[in-house]
Amino acid sequence: MDSIGHAVLRPCDYRVMPWKNGGGTTREIAVFPDAGDIAAPSFLWRVSMADIVHSGAFSRFAGYDRTLILMNGHGLLLQCDDKPAVTLDAPYQRLDFAGECAVHCTLTNGPVRDLNVMVARNAAGAVTTVLRPGREPVKHAVGGETVLMHCAEGSITVEVRGQDTCEIGEGETLRIDGGARAAEYVLLRSARAIPALAITIQIAVQQGAQGNPTATHSGPGLA
Repeated sequence: MDSIGHAVLRPCDYRVMPWKNGGGTTREIAVFPDAGDIAAPSFLWRVSMADIVHSGAFSRFAGYDRTLILMNGHGLLLQCDDKPAVTLDAPYQRLDFAGECAVHCTLTNGPVRDLNVMVARNAAGAVTTVLRPGREPVKHAVGGETVLMHCAEGSITVEVRGQDTCEIGEGETLRIDGGARAAEYVLLRSARAIPALAITIQIAVQQGAQGNPTATHSGPGLA
């Protein structure tokens, strides 16, 4: 059986960068390819966490599709263009939106932390799922060239296609890279008596895609 590459990313591995407006910080969990300059992004996909401490406008990422998941805090209200405002007031609620939309964030009761998934439209795609593994192993199908499994609560034991087993703790992320040899499935369970929760992001990149140089970042808003 072909080997599947995997690595555990810990919080100390995440790249910390300030917002352009200086109002907070973003922790970049993983990005491909590593363009380096968030002000002129050319990545195909990016997964990060942001601490929002003030209400304000989101930065625009034209050409990208975004998923925002509330991780902790007491809620935020998101106004996207002229669409009805959406309130996220419970952990792991999400909002999907286009990166070019004008998004204004209003904190409803103090700072929050969110998870952000961005993919270059027409070049990559991502499926994001919240999982609550129990003490008994559960088989979870996965697909795409890259799978990121972020442990949001507790600790989780993960077995990759019957080959390798590892444990990820709260705040850590398991990255699985398979390329043409996709992982197909993982077995996961809570490693402790404390209930666990994981967020999985399955990422697929279209063959031949090299980046998204036409996408532009505009405005000094939130990351």
